[in-house]
Amino acid sequence: MISSGTGEHNTSACHGENSSSTPPIATRKSLGKVRAAVTKRADNLKGLDPREQDAFWPLIYQIWSEADLRGNGQDLLADLKKANFAFVRF
Repeated sequence: MISSGTGEHNTSACHGENSSSTPPIATRKSLGKVRAAVTKRADNLKGLDPREQDAFWPLIYQIWSEADLRGNGQDLLADLKKANFAFVRF
């Protein structure tokens, strides 16, 4: 539940109901901008020590190419990517 600040709880947000005519957040936001920001964050990790990159392994596995993974000391992830291994399938 989300508090409205009056001591009452607003459950409409929990059930996907809009209290106004505002469209859902996915409609209001450009997913292209999100994708660009995620890719930029992953690219900023290139060149770091592989141990520093380890904390972000799910991100770099999804975003980087096999060559990028190998070139940045992530050989295990590169091998998994080459084998088309997927941690999650949609």
